[in-house]
Amino acid sequence: MSTKLDELLSKLGQPGKLQSICAVLLIYSFMHSICMNYIISFGTMLPPHHCKLPEHWSWSKNASIPRRTSIGGLDDHYDACHYYNDPTNHSLGVRPCDAGYQYHYKNGYVRITVPTEWDLVCGDRYLVRIFQLLYFFGVLSGGLTSGFLCDLLGRRPIFFSYEIVYIAIGVACYFSRDFTVSCFLIFILGMSMQSKLQASYALIMEMFPVRYRTMIGIAALTSPATSYGLATGIAYFFTNWRLQILFHAMCGCVSLIGAWLTQESVRWLLSQQRTCEALSACRAIAKFNGIKLLPSIEMEVNEITDEIRGNLSSSDSKQTLVDLLRYRVFQKYVVIVAFAQYTAQLSIYGFSFLVAEIGGDMYLNCVIISVVDTVLRALSYCSVKKLGRKNMSLIALAMMGIMNIAFVAIRAFGSLSPAVKMMSIVVGITGRVFNGMFFCAFYILITEMFPTTVRSSAQGIASSAGRAGLMSTPLALFLGDYIWKQFPFLLFGVMGVFAAALCSLLPETKDRPMPTTIEEAARLAKKVKKSTTATTLDVRDIEMPMIVGNGKV
Repeated sequence: MSTKLDELLSKLGQPGKLQSICAVLLIYSFMHSICMNYIISFGTMLPPHHCKLPEHWSWSKNASIPRRTSIGGLDDHYDACHYYNDPTNHSLGVRPCDAGYQYHYKNGYVRITVPTEWDLVCGDRYLVRIFQLLYFFGVLSGGLTSGFLCDLLGRRPIFFSYEIVYIAIGVACYFSRDFTVSCFLIFILGMSMQSKLQASYALIMEMFPVRYRTMIGIAALTSPATSYGLATGIAYFFTNWRLQILFHAMCGCVSLIGAWLTQESVRWLLSQQRTCEALSACRAIAKFNGIKLLPSIEMEVNEITDEIRGNLSSSDSKQTLVDLLRYRVFQKYVVIVAFAQYTAQLSIYGFSFLVAEIGGDMYLNCVIISVVDTVLRALSYCSVKKLGRKNMSLIALAMMGIMNIAFVAIRAFGSLSPAVKMMSIVVGITGRVFNGMFFCAFYILITEMFPTTVRSSAQGIASSAGRAGLMSTPLALFLGDYIWKQFPFLLFGVMGVFAAALCSLLPETKDRPMPTTIEEAARLAKKVKKSTTATTLDVRDIEMPMIVGNGKV
């Protein structure tokens, strides 16, 4: 059935003009959406600061504010949160900054961020963390809900509606001047960003037949690395965090063109047995591409729908994630996918903290890393094409874990010389690159492994697990402050190697058609041949004890 569906999509273009235009616009949407994750990081940065002295104060800054020296005496700076009660008598102690704060900006460029706008420093610094967490909780919520909605209502309406919400909330964030309101808006912004991201990715991957999926998947999954550099450039030129959000929100207006041009996924329509709508979508695509379809196209669409209907019992006419999770094989796959995503996201954001240690201009360092990551992700196309999705995923994940462990070994047992420090940073950045290559292969694997009827829901679980890993990064780094400084990276390494071992249990999907129903996905996973009898083999009968050495029942 899936082979017939791929043949049907091939008749609509190889690839067609409409598919190519829509793919570019959807990848553009994918790219500027991911930029928002980085903008939240840049927009919550806190520059060095100290107390602003009261207007009536007659003493100098040097006399009024205590000096603090870091371990090793390498950094001598003003106390960030206190000044002396009496500069002539330091024994009287210090007081909090009751007249506000003075911020120090590099090269004199004033940058308005969330903490500087509302003076969320010192005792109020936790409010910045709440602001960040609310955004990522929004992303987490979007991942959990949008997958279900995409499978229930379709990919295109979810993408279009959340794109509008994304633009509207971005504009509202610009005009909001209340911190509580901004926290609410940033939660909705994160939810809409993740929702349209998942819907656009499903549209991209389901638009093309099997021969183009690796190429289009790598193109889409290279965009997060490119987004890192673009977000850095926007953060450099737009010095107000509100302008950064507004700019990226208005970029969504171009994405609306893609939402308008793109037809609903033919795969999804057929999986829902909406034959007439699928046929109309095929004719609209063919008309735009200048292809004249044969009269037999209607018969082909009806045959595919009849096969799908024949594989489903009356109670399964609408398959959901609950149906998928009734079977042991898919329970195993979902747990492995969630753990691998959690580990990879936990590690990649842990590596991001190394950027500050490189020295030099932070923005330039981010752009260089973005360029390197983009090029290597694009080159991973050859590896994914040759090695397959599963093999590339587990190799990249294992190498990421090994790089983490090597980083710990260099930092723990090497000297503190600049050369050794730089070597450890290079090893860490290499681990981040392998992490990016893992995402390129793994997302394609997830897309091809789960059936169309619940594909977006399964991707939503994977995405949400990744966001949970992202939110766990500060906690892991916090453990490093109390257990051992290198402990977080050792943890990332061990988890990476273990996750790679688990990925070996996943099926290889290279050059295989996308499954449409849970039954097809089960046959692919278990390598069970379709019954030659007139009776349809129900997926509930496919259990591990039925499989023997050569994969036959």
